[in-house]
Amino acid sequence: MKSKQTNKHPPFPIKYILEIIKPFKATVAMFFSTLVLSSFLESFGLAMMFPLFEIILKEESGSQFSKALTYPLKMIGVDSNIVNISLLILLVIFIKVLFRLFNTYFSNKLIFSIRKMLMVEINDYYLSAPYGKTIKEKQGVLLNNIITEPRKATSAILKLTEFLISLFMIIFYYIVLLFTNITITLIISTASI
Repeated sequence: MKSKQTNKHPPFPIKYILEIIKPFKATVAMFFSTLVLSSFLESFGLAMMFPLFEIILKEESGSQFSKALTYPLKMIGVDSNIVNISLLILLVIFIKVLFRLFNTYFSNKLIFSIRKMLMVEINDYYLSAPYGKTIKEKQGVLLNNIITEPRKATSAILKLTEFLISLFMIIFYYIVLLFTNITITLIISTASI
């Protein structure tokens, strides 16, 4: 007789997370767009160091990547010298910091909106519950459920956002490495596995 194997661990509750963030679609969209843009600008700012080092060392590597990074300067008719590339790097850093601030704003807005929604739902539950059932609960438990539990739930979301920021930065850094020298990047990647 064959028996079905039962999964002892329930699947990750992605549908619950999606239900929670559903009312905040615009904030989530702005969060993710600022997240991707700030991560891209972080890696782009680092990549802008390649042409700067080439100018300082007075040696061109012949890399297409370095030429592509200085192409915006050539498009507007500006010479690719130390001052102009440094100003471009500072501009990229300034824009990156702006997007990082927007990302932090939208992250906190999302977290506090979810926290408020959870607190209101728990409070409404206790207000609509039979009085006898509510009065039997200890006051500390009620306050813990209304204040502490939503804070713990949203702190998990905050950790998730920090993880996503790191993940996107790693992806963009890896792309920069691939554009710099694909063979060395692939050799090092396979050797590290």
